[in-house]
Amino acid sequence: MLLIVRHGPGRGRDPNYLSYMLDEIARVAPDVQARLRFHETGDKPPSLDGITAVLFWLADPLREFYPDCFEEAAAIADHARARGCHVANSPEALSNTIKSVQSKLWRDAGIDTPEWVRLPDTAALRAYLANQTGPVLIRADQHHGQKNLGLIRPGKQLSRRFLSNLAWPLAATRPIDVRAAYRAAGHTGPFARRHHVMRAMVMGPTVRIDHVFFCDDLIVNQKWSSFMLAMRPRRAWRRFHFHM
Repeated sequence: MLLIVRHGPGRGRDPNYLSYMLDEIARVAPDVQARLRFHETGDKPPSLDGITAVLFWLADPLREFYPDCFEEAAAIADHARARGCHVANSPEALSNTIKSVQSKLWRDAGIDTPEWVRLPDTAALRAYLANQTGPVLIRADQHHGQKNLGLIRPGKQLSRRFLSNLAWPLAATRPIDVRAAYRAAGHTGPFARRHHVMRAMVMGPTVRIDHVFFCDDLIVNQKWSSFMLAMRPRRAWRRFHFHM
């Protein structure tokens, strides 16, 4: 049996976090559904009798956003390990998606990726910008979905209103023009002409490309990618992010 630990009512950023995937399992694999048990955080500790593995189906960053759920999940994970159960998506790993943490893990593993620096307040942001000569990308360090993603160009003044609308702590980095390597290799296609973002799903030894978006703008998103702009006025995407 597999125990799935989920957020209880009033917990987590979404009360039905990824429920559609469980619904799909129930639809296409009822035999698998029959081998699942569920626990919601906030309820009494679950029994692990008959459980061989525990999957933590919890939103991240868990420790920072949902500390009560993290403490409960960590206790369940410890209990499961002590009984010899396999633990998947461990609570301790559910803060690794914080941008500055994630980039350090990748860089420490020898993977070439921009270094995102955590900036806790306006003083840290100003000090970071003072040492930069080119544009700087900033975003909310702990959030998803490109929250507060923006581009600050050298010499721009940061207004009080602008600073008050940021989600602290921030993460900042110097952008890398990924087109250069393709041009140097003699490519002339979309990877050489446009900025792009690519998502890959890593599943054990298999890496699967999930999507690729191209854009003339340095900040790439589905909403203002090249194929979307062909279907809507260019001014429509300006509200989604900012340049300074």
